Amino acid sequence: MFANSEWSLIAARVLQALGGCVGVVIARAAIRDRLDMQASAQAFASMMIVTTIAPIIAPSLGALVLSFSSWHSIFAFLMVVGLGSLCCVHFFFEETLDPKRRLKLNFNQVLNLYGAILQDSSFRRPMFVGCFAGAVLFCYISASAAILMDGYGLSQQVFAYAFGANAVGIMLFSTLNKRLAQKLSVFQRLKLGSFLQLAGVGLLLVAGSMTHAPLYIVCAGMFLAVAAIGFTGPNAMAIAMSEQGARAGTASAIMGSMQFGCGLLCGVILNFLLWSALLNMAIVMAIFVALVLYYVFKLEHEKA
Repeated sequence: MFANSEWSLIAARVLQALGGCVGVVIARAAIRDRLDMQASAQAFASMMIVTTIAPIIAPSLGALVLSFSSWHSIFAFLMVVGLGSLCCVHFFFEETLDPKRRLKLNFNQVLNLYGAILQDSSFRRPMFVGCFAGAVLFCYISASAAILMDGYGLSQQVFAYAFGANAVGIMLFSTLNKRLAQKLSVFQRLKLGSFLQLAGVGLLLVAGSMTHAPLYIVCAGMFLAVAAIGFTGPNAMAIAMSEQGARAGTASAIMGSMQFGCGLLCGVILNFLLWSALLNMAIVMAIFVALVLYYVFKLEHEKA
């Protein structure tokens, strides 16, 4: 809000991002400390609903603030939200990890802990499932504008509606994931989400191989591929965190880092492919969904 150069603004935004990461990591770890795997899958689904709503309403809130004042007011608003979050944490958030299980902050110990967690197959395999399933979403975010606006001529407003529809799809599938908790196990719901993503990517591959595929096929494929994360994300997280115990915070941080790392990788790969934007996105999505299914079946074999 008080930045006087672009570099000070960038530095402040980096600090803001680091603070935001803490909230996500600790919230996941607290869920793991308090709940078993089945209940934590439902809690992670609720988290996904909230984190999906946020980017939908954020642009509208920003536009509303700008209609009354300058862009500086957006950061003033964010500062108020941050202070509110700080007060909530201070007055209402309690430590969830037993004091006897807490680890001292030591750099070498943290590095060793990272290595131990990554060597643990009970964490590593579901982590890869969650990361690769999330990479499908990043592919969609990176390529959807070029496909729908440049390729199909959608206006900015109509594209916003299409983008919002897929975000609503994640919310609906997350809610359905919670509703099915009494009928299907965490692993069964993870498999369901993986096959839904496969169906969506299959539609996109078919559409990408056509000269000019009907828009409804493209939209249906995008919807299934993206919305299915409402199943894969929470359940993969619940399985990955279920055996971590006192390492839950570090495990949560690793999973978040890997997810965004996969998102970065998506953008890089898409820029190197030379086919149409739709086919490029479909191919990259197919690679990641194939990896998702590989690790899902590895998990199934491990549990058999």
